[in-house]
Amino acid sequence: RIVQTHYQLQQSQRTNRNGPHSPRPMAEMTSLSLRNSTIPSRSDNPESPRDFRVEKVIDQNTLMLAWTPPKYTNNSHSRGIKCTGYKIYVDGHLHQQANSPHIAKTIVKNVDTHLYHGFSIQTVGSGGRCSDLVETSHNATVTGPRREVVEESPSGIKNNEVYSSSYKRLFVAVYDFAPSPGKHGRLELAFQAGERINVYGEERPDGFYYGEINGSRGLVPCFFIQEVPPPEHH
Repeated sequence: RIVQTHYQLQQSQRTNRNGPHSPRPMAEMTSLSLRNSTIPSRSDNPESPRDFRVEKVIDQNTLMLAWTPPKYTNNSHSRGIKCTGYKIYVDGHLHQQANSPHIAKTIVKNVDTHLYHGFSIQTVGSGGRCSDLVETSHNATVTGPRREVVEESPSGIKNNEVYSSSYKRLFVAVYDFAPSPGKHGRLELAFQAGERINVYGEERPDGFYYGEINGSRGLVPCFFIQEVPPPEHH
């Protein structure tokens, strides 16, 4: 309507000054106007992650989400947009943000895994541009029966026989980790990316290892650390 009104005013002025003449078709004027404007489209946003799912329930307040990242080109670009990470939503509210586009798993805390929850994820790009949301859900009724949780104590974890009866392996922290709130958090060790961690035995059913950092013993999440391969002997 604005374009049409503007054109009619110009036409009226030209007619008054120069007499009648053949006007430019309205379709051409509209085409010119649209050609000079920017129309947002989905191609202006990065691609969404794929195969978004609840990978594992770790305990009654913690679970792990996993997904397949978009197909990035050089330097983490998707559709020409530099990608910086992902936003994770729980029941429609922003819960946390992953600050690397190459992460494919994340631990979500402070959710009651005995209840139904809806989860969403979107790729975050430069300039605040985000992909479409991809959704998944967790329904406690289909994840199997509730297991009895064996009460553990910090002393029991620190002095567990696994430290003396199992072989030791060297791991390095891939992400920062802070113990979760509640009773289980008292059993966990805090660490930062790059720290070296000694791990004893195999992975526990809850997704943790028995670990040791600078002489302190406790539980460390297996998804936050990566094993350092032993040196080759020639």
